[in-house]
Amino acid sequence: VKPLTHFLLSHGLLNFMSKPDFINYNAKYLPLSRRMQRGKRVLCWPIRCEEEEQKALPYVEGYVFENIDPKLK
Repeated sequence: VKPLTHFLLSHGLLNFMSKPDFINYNAKYLPLSRRMQRGKRVLCWPIRCEEEEQKALPYVEGYVFENIDPKLK
């Protein structure tokens, strides 16, 4: 991917054209800016332990987990 394309996609600057239903964002880069979120559901990945889950939950509606058994809430 060309550097300009990567920048545009990674900063959500083409979302007005693609109109995503949700944004699946890397948990290590949370919190997500409101400009990028713009009313979309935000999910994150990967959540590998309960500590990462607790850090991510204030910012997301759901997550993709690896090697943990999430507790029902």
